[in-house]
Order: sequence, then C-alpha cells, then structure tokens
Amino acid sequence: MVLTPLQQQLLMLGFWGIMLFLAALILRLTSSYIGADMPSWRRAIFMVLFVGPAAYLVFDLSSYVIMLAIQDVMLRVPPDYSYTNWFREPLPLKWHIISMVPFIKHIPVIFAICAAGVLQAITLQLSVTFRRALVIFVVQWALTILTMFALSFVVNMGLGVVGRTIDYTANLQGDDQQASGQTPSRTLPPGHSDLAMKSTPPESEPTLRTYLTSLKHNLDPFLEEIKTGCEPVTRHLPQGIQEFLAEGGWWLVIGALGVLALIWALALLNRMMRTFFKPRKRKKKKKKPRTRYLEADLSENLGELGDVYTEEGDQMVTIKGLPARTRLVLLAAGSRDVTELTPEMADRLLDLMRPGLAAIVAHDSPRIALWPPQYSSEAFPTLFASKMRIPDPKGAPSRWVLVSGTVEISRQKIHVGLALLTEKPNLLRQVVVPGGDWPGILGVVQSTAV
Repeated sequence: MVLTPLQQQLLMLGFWGIMLFLAALILRLTSSYIGADMPSWRRAIFMVLFVGPAAYLVFDLSSYVIMLAIQDVMLRVPPDYSYTNWFREPLPLKWHIISMVPFIKHIPVIFAICAAGVLQAITLQLSVTFRRALVIFVVQWALTILTMFALSFVVNMGLGVVGRTIDYTANLQGDDQQASGQTPSRTLPPGHSDLAMKSTPPESEPTLRTYLTSLKHNLDPFLEEIKTGCEPVTRHLPQGIQEFLAEGGWWLVIGALGVLALIWALALLNRMMRTFFKPRKRKKKKKKPRTRYLEADLSENLGELGDVYTEEGDQMVTIKGLPARTRLVLLAAGSRDVTELTPEMADRLLDLMRPGLAAIVAHDSPRIALWPPQYSSEAFPTLFASKMRIPDPKGAPSRWVLVSGTVEISRQKIHVGLALLTEKPNLLRQVVVPGGDWPGILGVVQSTAV
C-alpha cells in the first residue's frame, strides 16, 4: 500500500526531527569523549543547524568565485547565471568545474575546514583549541552521516514490515514536466554539453528508496554467504525464529551488531583521543599551582551554620519570594583560564550576580568556601547538593535552600553555590539557576526587623 502525500510529508518531518535529536546527542557525546565541556541540548541543536551548513556555504561560495574566475576562458555560462543557479547545481558538477585548474580545487576545501574549526570553537565558548574543535566536528559529522544511513535503513525496513511504501513516481513526473517547461540554467564546460543534462535533480539526486534498493542489491550476495555459514546453527532454532530470519530478520541482527560495533568504535576513539591529547593535559597540570584546598574535605554541615549572630540589615535576600539569610557562599572555577580564587572575590561575584547583593549578604556574615575547579556546568549543582549536609530528613520541609549556578566574566566561568536559611520551612531544598539568570532567582525585600 502506497503512503499518501500527507503521510509521506509527516514521515519525512519525523525522520528529520529524530535525526536532529540524534545529531545533537552525537555532538554532546563526542565533545565529552574528546575532553571538551558537554554543550547543553539547546546549544548542541544550534551547532548542528549552524556549523555544518555554514562550513558548506563557505565551500560553495569559494567554488563560485573560482567558477567566475575561469568563465569565458575554460567555461561557458549563460549570461543570466547567478549564485542562485550555482547553489542548486549538484556537487559532482561543481567539483568537476573547480578541478579544471590544477591545485585550485583544494582551496574551497581548506576554507571550509578552517571555517568549521573556528565556528565549532566559537560555539563551544572557546573552551577548546582549534585542533580539538576540528576533531570534534569531523568525528561528529562522520557519525551523524552513518547514523542517518542506519536510520534510513530502519525506516525502510519498518515500512516493509507493515506493508507500506513511498511512491516517488508522481514527484519525478512533476519535476520532469516542470523542467520541460523552461530551459535549465547549467554551467557547461567545453566539450561536456551533456553534463548538465545528466545532472538534473531526478537523476543526480537519487531518492532514499533508490539508495536502499541499491544497497540491498549489493549486500544480498554477502547475506547469502552469512546464511550459508550460519545454517548449521540456525537449522536447530525454533521454526518461528527461522521464519523471522528468512523474512528479513537477518538485517535486524546485522543492524544490532552494527550498533555494538559503533559503541566499540566510540570507546576505542575515546582511548585514542586520551592518548593523543595526554601530553597537553599533563603540561597544563604542571603549570597550575597546587593549592591547599584540593585535599580538603568538600562536605559542609549546614546544621553548624544555622545560628545567625548578626542583626538583619535594611534589606534581605529572597529565594522564590521567601526571605532568607545567607549562611554559605561557595566558589569554584568553571574554566581552565580562571586564576586562583580567593575569599575576597566573593563580594565582586555577588554584585555581578545582582547589583548590591554583596552589601546585603555582608550583614549575614556567611562562611566563604573555596572548591577545586569543576569544569562541568551540569555536574556542579549535583555535586554541590551532595556535599551540603542538611539536618532535616529528605522529603520533609526545611528552612535550608541550596542555590547553585554559574557567573561568566568575559570568557571565564566561575561556579557559585549559596546556602540560604529561610524564615519559614519550605520544600524548595535545591534551586539551579538557568543560564546565569541570578536576578530571576534571587530577589531583595525590605527587612522586617525594627
């Protein structure tokens, strides 16, 4: 049964939606494996939609400039030919044209690689070097392309199982009719008058079904060898399993083995990258001075900080509208370029979080604690909450509220944790500041003290 046009469109939207999610997941995992900070989901999706297309656009524009440079010398183009026409040309035709001049064809590729590395490093907030950012880009897109082919295979297999298919005949006929009504504008190298006709969209851009049919045709001989080699074992299996394998189950088995091979390849890549970048990490550790608090116990007993011996000021800090006294201010470096932290930096960071906050907190005389560097913005709130020992049982109302987030100064990131003691018990317990929005979490209210 053939899918309707609406069903085909919904299927393609679902396919690309799932593919976008998988590409963002691959980017996050690749960044973590290669030693960079794992980007958030929002940033990862933006990077997938921006970095790769931007790098291709750099390649395409460079190729177009080369084409303009050799026109009327080695190439004839129509008078009204513009970049819009060039952008729609198939990639093999573009590569053939820029290859007419020796060594020139590599210039767009070099420009695209440089643009990809620079944009990847910028979108990762300059937390990695150009070389590491380029490695992340190459590995991410290689795995993304492999995942796209695997997902296409799974979709095709699923449609075959439920007895559905996609009809591309109507679309091809519509494209042929549209093409016959106007003269296509194509770049024509001398002596290659039939090149543009061979690169029309219906033939130069094979459909997903064409790819899968060709792939199945090429893999069928190997599958027969696998079936023959496994026959001494499979013939002893239950009849239902043998029928399942005969009706296409072998492809599911091969797909599962492919996923396991991909996981193994990622683990191997992780080991290789750690070995490759090990001298750089060791050099950084030697340059960074060892401080005393690296060996200190990070846990804090908040029960011992519950007594406040100072009077309230004119104003008090509020968390979610609840007035509170600040009993602990904790600082930890969030990036490698942060200098050694000192307790005197707390006032400046508090004022950056919310203007005037340092003067308000000063009336509470909180304890200032320093932690060793924590390079994961996502792991810091969890670690901070696990090290703060609240005297009240879990799940019960408590006056203690743990607030954690990050303050960015230029390209430097510093994690800040606050232990607040509210006037009334509540169920907040832990609040994570999203994206450095401290003014949206911490408020100021006039003190009730007379």
